[in-house]
Amino acid sequence: MWRFASPPRLTATTAGRGTRRAHVPGVSQPSEQGRVGVEIELGGLALERAAEIATRELGGVATAVSRYERSIETRWGQFRVELDSRPLKEIAKGWGARPSPLAELTADAIEAVAIEWVPCELVSPPMPRADLPVLDDVCRAFAEAGGRGTFDALRFAFGVHFNPELLDPRADVIRAHIQAFALLYRELVERLQVDPSRRVTPFIDPFPLDYLQRLMSEGYAPDLATLIDDYLRFNPTRNRALDMLPLFAHLDEARVRAVVPDPAVKARPTFHYRLCNSRVGDEGWSLLDEWRTWRLIETLASDAERLESARRRWRERTEPDLLDGLKAAVGWT
Repeated sequence: MWRFASPPRLTATTAGRGTRRAHVPGVSQPSEQGRVGVEIELGGLALERAAEIATRELGGVATAVSRYERSIETRWGQFRVELDSRPLKEIAKGWGARPSPLAELTADAIEAVAIEWVPCELVSPPMPRADLPVLDDVCRAFAEAGGRGTFDALRFAFGVHFNPELLDPRADVIRAHIQAFALLYRELVERLQVDPSRRVTPFIDPFPLDYLQRLMSEGYAPDLATLIDDYLRFNPTRNRALDMLPLFAHLDEARVRAVVPDPAVKARPTFHYRLCNSRVGDEGWSLLDEWRTWRLIETLASDAERLESARRRWRERTEPDLLDGLKAAVGWT
């Protein structure tokens, strides 16, 4: 279960010779503290095969939840392997109550099609950040067994979602992360080479211009209620590359549900970062490279001077070249 950790200590860090770079109050420098949940989509593997591989690599025990879902108990908690399609899972639950040869035949046909069209998804519990290399091993094992990522076919639009735990739920901390993401969005899309098949879907839409203007306005430092209201006004949807609804629902569920009653919004104390590609099977690809893009966002969010400078340049309609200056801080070369 997600719970907020204790707030981090206020910090500042030396930057350059004899200077100290200011940090957003309450935002610690990026570290390996805190936990993160991960969702990895892929094609090319039947559900049962993907579950077998994940169980072996994670050292867990698998249980069938339905024809389209498996749970794996591990030392980190419960992983899930599932076909990422709510209609399939709802049909499966109905068949579970009324088994029949016809239903079984139909299920076989649907599953055969699903391997080519519906992503199989590995969903992790909250894990220590330092343990993410374990999931890299799982991805390599998927690839060796024939797993495929988003670049393998035009019909694929597979992503990796990160759900990093928020260590300090104050409004200034959250606002800084949203602003940092918005400022980096364009560069990250280019550097990540986000698959066109994903960009034409609504699932990773950028923030609308009206909301960006609000975020970047001079002196924008709302309290938590106003921050949530502003977000809901311009983003009453889950379809954002940085989906804030889970976090805001955790902090003020009634406020969020009044605008977005969608039951698919699950309250939890995390950001929901959806921009990254799933490139299972691509030579040289690592899940950790995708994760480093979130670390870039954290790095900018923690740097008040650089963040304010980038916001000012955005207002002046110039393009802040942020990424190169941040990459070294997270070990991304």
